[in-house]
Amino acid sequence: MLYLRPIDSLAIQIYHKAMASDDLKKIKELLEIVHNKVGKLEAHFMMRSSTLHLIKDQQSVMNDKLDEMQETLDSHTSSLMSIEATLEGYADAYKVNKGNIERLDTRLAEAEDQLNIPVPSELVIQR
Repeated sequence: MLYLRPIDSLAIQIYHKAMASDDLKKIKELLEIVHNKVGKLEAHFMMRSSTLHLIKDQQSVMNDKLDEMQETLDSHTSSLMSIEATLEGYADAYKVNKGNIERLDTRLAEAEDQLNIPVPSELVIQR
């Protein structure tokens, strides 16, 4: 068995304390670095969080405006459908009238030719 003298035992204790002290200093330095980095990350996440809240608020405003626009579009839809129906009626009437005008022009042209009636150029129907 190895017998240590009190002086050797004391030296070993001082050595262990010194080593532990150095290790603790290193650990403390590392913890300070980690703490600083965590603080920076927290600040970054806080900024992102506030940005997200701002975006959500803006999106809410945009949704409200889109709802108003949808209401306006819905109110115009019935008016546009009425106008479309009216235009379709006019188009149908135009086709019927054009056909009638062409038939009348044919009949009139035949009568004018048989009776040798001169037709002024401003009264000729263009086809």
